[in-house]
Amino acid sequence: MATLGSLLILSALVLASGAFAASIAGARRGRRSLIDGGIGLFHAVTAIMLVLSAIIINAFVIGDFNIKYVQRYSDSAQPMFYKLASYWGGLDGSLMFWVTLLAIFGSVAIARDIGLNHHTIGRWKRDPSFVAELERLLDLVEAQEERQPERRLTRHDRSPTLIRHFVNSEPALRHSCEPSRTR
Repeated sequence: MATLGSLLILSALVLASGAFAASIAGARRGRRSLIDGGIGLFHAVTAIMLVLSAIIINAFVIGDFNIKYVQRYSDSAQPMFYKLASYWGGLDGSLMFWVTLLAIFGSVAIARDIGLNHHTIGRWKRDPSFVAELERLLDLVEAQEERQPERRLTRHDRSPTLIRHFVNSEPALRHSCEPSRTR
C-alpha cells in the first residue's frame, strides 16, 4: 500500500502540473480543447486525491503500520474517532486533507459553471455599457489620486505626538485610551 500511495501522490503532482499548463496554454492561445484537457486533468487529480485519502484512512483504521505516517500518528489502542482524526494530525496528512478538499470544491465549481464562465466573460468584453461603466470607475480612481498629493512617510509619522493627536481627534478612541482615575 505504501508504494501505491507514493505512486499516486507522484501521479497527482504530474497531473496537476499538466492541468495547470494545459489550462494556461489554452487560455493564452484561445484553444478550447486545451482548456477542456486541463479541466479533465483537474478532475483526475480530484479522483486520485480521493483514492489517496481513502487509502490512508483505511491504513489508520486497520492499523497498517508499514506506512511511516501511520506509525507516527496512530496507535493500535486508540479509539476509532482518534484514528480517523489522525489523518490530518500531522503536517503531511493535513496537507493531503486540504488538497483533497480544495480539489473536491474546485471540481464541483468547475462542473457547476462549465458553460457560464465563457459566456459571461464574452458578454463583458462585447457589452458597451459594461466597458463604459468600467472606464468611468477608472476615471474616478485617477481623479481621486490626483487630488491627494503623494506624501513620503518619515519616522515622525509614527511618533507618539502624532498618535496622541489622532486619538484625541477621534471621540471613540479618546474614551478607550484615557487612563482610569480610580486608584
